[in-house]
Amino acid sequence: MTDKLIIKNIQLLPEQLKKEALDFILFLQKRVSDKKNIPVAKRKFGSHKGKYILSKDFDAPLEDFKEYM
Repeated sequence: MTDKLIIKNIQLLPEQLKKEALDFILFLQKRVSDKKNIPVAKRKFGSHKGKYILSKDFDAPLEDFKEYM
């Protein structure tokens, strides 16, 4: 059903917009194929442990927002 609806609406467009629609379709196809080729590395839990240090007052209220609290 979706394919027929897409084709029906594309046929109603002027020629220049049909070309733009085709460009967009080709862009989407390339984006999908590019995502398939990207190897996804397995993430290891805790791999960044110790690389980031938060200050002791990290979650303390900010002076700028005192009037809202």
